[in-house]
Amino acid sequence: MAEDLEENTGEIGRSPLASRSMTGIARQIADPGLPVGGGAMAGITLAGAAASAELVIRLAIRRKANVAHRAEIEEILQGIVDLRPRFLAGADEDLDALTRLLAAQRAVKQAATPEERDQARDHLHQVTVQAAEIPIALASSALTLLRLVERALPFATRFTISDLGVAAALANGAISAALLTSDINIALLDESPTAQELRSAADAIRTAAPPLAAMIVERAHARISGTS
Repeated sequence: MAEDLEENTGEIGRSPLASRSMTGIARQIADPGLPVGGGAMAGITLAGAAASAELVIRLAIRRKANVAHRAEIEEILQGIVDLRPRFLAGADEDLDALTRLLAAQRAVKQAATPEERDQARDHLHQVTVQAAEIPIALASSALTLLRLVERALPFATRFTISDLGVAAALANGAISAALLTSDINIALLDESPTAQELRSAADAIRTAAPPLAAMIVERAHARISGTS
């Protein structure tokens, strides 16, 4: 994606995604001159997933049936409340990383001397690593969200547990999107030790998240259908 968009990106002044309306975000995503990376979209999706889970947990705290578990529910709630701004910040960080990556690629092409080219390539390596790290960090936080959602399942009602399933499904999709974005940037690092470390981190999350999300969705389905 980065190479395809490189020629369309100049000096762009953009407000943080987290402060924009959904209409503005959708318009920016569709604009070739204002590229938004997959990691940014994953962060926005994860903020929505966290909000869905947060709603269920806030309702659960009010239930008399959960009084004995209030401390645990509040702990789960605080964990999710802490994640939501992290996801939005990660979306903006990914957007900034893409902008820096495209600029660094241009600098390599525009270097006038071998020395300038070497410096530009070193800088390109640094920003490529950052562009790979940010979506992995988002995916790692999303895995934390899934674990919190799993803990919240016993405290939801039959009528609210679907929102926990929604949160899990969204988080799982966003994890796939974030890691795919990271894969693109890791590939630009060839087979360096850093690339291997990043790939291992991504693979660990890719292995852990889908079965956990599937289990949450399955338990939500079972509760809704009255089979559990």
